[in-house]
Amino acid sequence: MQHVINAKTLRKELSSVLDRVEKGEELTLIYRSRPVCRLVPLVGGDQDLGPLDADPLYKADAVGCSDDGLSGADHDMLLYGEVAGTAVSRSSCALSRPHGQTVLS
Repeated sequence: MQHVINAKTLRKELSSVLDRVEKGEELTLIYRSRPVCRLVPLVGGDQDLGPLDADPLYKADAVGCSDDGLSGADHDMLLYGEVAGTAVSRSSCALSRPHGQTVLS
């Protein structure tokens, strides 16, 4: 039996959907009435990934700036659940735009 879930339900019930997948269920994600991907359990997903400090991106220096209004510390919090490294101030970033326009934030 094929299990299908739409994007709205996935956003609303992400935690329970991930629990279902972790327990072995395979789901097809429907977005705008079309299947776009499958959510499947990882093979060996219970393996130890090692200490966070071993991740080469953890506490790495900034390589650019984003225009989403979040600081580097905000991004670290979203990615790692804690603040890592030194945040780059948005005021010091020059953001490139298409057609050669540069916007200073």
